[in-house]
Amino acid sequence: MISNGNEKVIDYFLSELQSLRKRAVQFSQDYSEVADELRLGGGRSDDPHVEMLLQSFAYLTARLRYNLDSDLPEIPTNLLRHLYPHLETPLPSMAVVQLDPFPESVDFKDGYPLKRGRQFKRQVTGRDNIAYDCYLRTAQDTELWPIKIVQAQLQPTNRFEQIELLNKDVRSVLHLRLQTTSDIEFSELNLERLRLFINSALGRSCFRLYDRLHRNLNSVIYRGSENNDFKTADISWLGFEPGHAILPYSKRSHPGYRLLQEYFAFPEKFMFFEINNIQSTDVGNQLDLYFLFDVDLSNENILSDDSLLLNCVPTINLFHTVTEPVRLNQREFEYLLIPDVRQYRACEIHSINKVVGTDVQGRSTEIQAFLPERDIYRMEQGSDYWSSRRDYPELKRFPGTETFISFHDQRFNVSLPATESIYAEVTCTNRDVVRNMRPGTSLRLVGEGPANEALLVTKPTRYQEPAVRGKQPWELVSQLTLNFASLSGSLNRPDSEHGSARENAGQTSQQENVLMVQNLLRMYSDADNLNHQSLVDSIINIQAEPSVAHTGLDAWRGFTQGMAITLLVDESRLDHTSVYLMSEILHRFFALYTTVNSFVSLTLFSIQRDEAIKTWPPLMGERALL
Repeated sequence: MISNGNEKVIDYFLSELQSLRKRAVQFSQDYSEVADELRLGGGRSDDPHVEMLLQSFAYLTARLRYNLDSDLPEIPTNLLRHLYPHLETPLPSMAVVQLDPFPESVDFKDGYPLKRGRQFKRQVTGRDNIAYDCYLRTAQDTELWPIKIVQAQLQPTNRFEQIELLNKDVRSVLHLRLQTTSDIEFSELNLERLRLFINSALGRSCFRLYDRLHRNLNSVIYRGSENNDFKTADISWLGFEPGHAILPYSKRSHPGYRLLQEYFAFPEKFMFFEINNIQSTDVGNQLDLYFLFDVDLSNENILSDDSLLLNCVPTINLFHTVTEPVRLNQREFEYLLIPDVRQYRACEIHSINKVVGTDVQGRSTEIQAFLPERDIYRMEQGSDYWSSRRDYPELKRFPGTETFISFHDQRFNVSLPATESIYAEVTCTNRDVVRNMRPGTSLRLVGEGPANEALLVTKPTRYQEPAVRGKQPWELVSQLTLNFASLSGSLNRPDSEHGSARENAGQTSQQENVLMVQNLLRMYSDADNLNHQSLVDSIINIQAEPSVAHTGLDAWRGFTQGMAITLLVDESRLDHTSVYLMSEILHRFFALYTTVNSFVSLTLFSIQRDEAIKTWPPLMGERALL
């Protein structure tokens, strides 16, 4: 995300104090007959009472200016809250966690389903040397198996004579040897698919392995022992489906934006893949997987013992809690919500799930949100609703924001509910405290589960504050203009009569396409991350042409129109990431943004290569066309 333009009260205070001490002198000289006492010698007063008055008035005026300027972003932040709520919330830290299951505790015949939303807990010491309870929440359903990788090798095909005879196009083989962690055998497990994680903690080699698996993988085969026949398996990549979303997302938000935000914030979540169609009925306690490549990779440094990991799951620093009770009165129009007064340094409200009012007799009543996801005209007269506002603390001692709640009637007039106090059920983050954990840190699974321990595989990503002030909220709201933008403006083609003019128009349109996509990516990238900015600048050209494709495999099905997009990139700027992953994200984003009954296909080119790197099949929304 773009770095925020937060102006603190101290900036206003110093400005007002400077004005009183310097500009007031000039004012007293110009109007000495009425303002002669404003002369202070152009500096600090020796009289402490005078200095106290000066600083008091400077502080009060600074507060006034601060509050006035605070109202300016209310329009874009309210638009974000209702159109793009994911951009109005903090971006929590995320990390990959690996579990070590022990088979003695449960029956692993069908694997152990670790459900989405399970919590890991760890006490982490903050910068103030105080230990805080921190949480990581699983983002996907994951099956745990009592299996480990005991060998990982990348060798030329001549080391595997049977494979060389089986497939003449294979030039190298990635061999994984799997073994059960107890006396149980593979034949006792209903193992149909196995999830692996490309360990991004190893640096750039993980992205090179990711690219090779996408570009040069011929097939995946397996067998139980050297006496068994080879069987074919399939590979599928994870992280793109709605069920694999790691960030909380509203149904009102476009799913394409989720992919962009998660890609820049946590690319590791796309490093998961599954081996499908495994039949282990005749396998003992050892299973060999072979990834067959059509190029020789034996001299490439893309594989180590820890490059591929089992029993891993992406996690996010989110947890549910209840705020401290707030007593309502007639003296305030909004109230600060405090999720945990004892852990305020490490507890920030991410989103409000529910607000409950309690009367003097202890009866509870849920209070509805103002402008909820329903028809505004159906709001009842005489009912009270709540709305929230997020702001930076006036005295900003640590990263994060504060959340204020206020109450209104259906016309947005201030109206307190008939309750003595209120509390809110909220989702919180630990601000930037989780960032202090290092890879290898041991975590405890909250609740029951067949795991000896859970270890942090990747360093938690950087916590990012939401856009509250400055120009950033307006820049984020500018995404609305995409509804009126089109990549198809580059379809101009020169003809015999107006060739030069149309060619120039086409080049101008292509430049606008590149600028439009780059600006969109910059909204979701981290301005302080040079790798992100290099990735955005790697896009050299984008062209879009009308295309026609068959809508299915059956001959009787018809054809549909769509858009064929050509993307040209500079791979020298993508050393830190995967060119395939970036293109996959853009392909799915364009497909989700296409019109009804239309498709998008993407072809990737590089200025370093003479031929197309890859052509993705047509996508209609989230569904493959063919």
